[in-house]
This record gives sequence, structure tokens and C-alpha cells, in this order.
Amino acid sequence: MASESKSTKSEAGQVAEVGVKGSVKSLQQLSSSGRAAQGKRDKNRNERAAASLSKAFEKEAAKGGSSSSGGKK
Repeated sequence: MASESKSTKSEAGQVAEVGVKGSVKSLQQLSSSGRAAQGKRDKNRNERAAASLSKAFEKEAAKGGSSSSGGKK
């Protein structure tokens, strides 16, 4: 995949234009790779969230906390 670029000196408020030439196949591969990477990031994020919740519940259970509101009334 060839790329062409036009740009000016990088300063605030200036615009750079970049053009990319590629085949349909290479663009499809990039799209597919991007979707796979996003899926993996989402899966990892969900696994970390589940692990954090599990750890928090275990910590609360170890303290003997059984209140669903998180505090005494």
C-alpha cells in the first residue's frame, strides 16, 4: 500500500492533508484487524471489571458485610 502526504509546517491552527492509496483487500485486512483488536480490548476490559467486582465482593464478605446498601441504617 503506497501513501502520499502533503503537509505544512506543524503549527497550531494549521491543517495537514494526507492521502492514502491502497487496494480493497488491504483496506479490508486493516478493518478486520482493527475490529479484532477492538474486540480483544473490550473482552479484556470486561474481564478486568468482573475481576474487580469479584475482588470487591470477596473483600466485603471477608469483613462480614451482608448489607446490600453498603452501610448501616
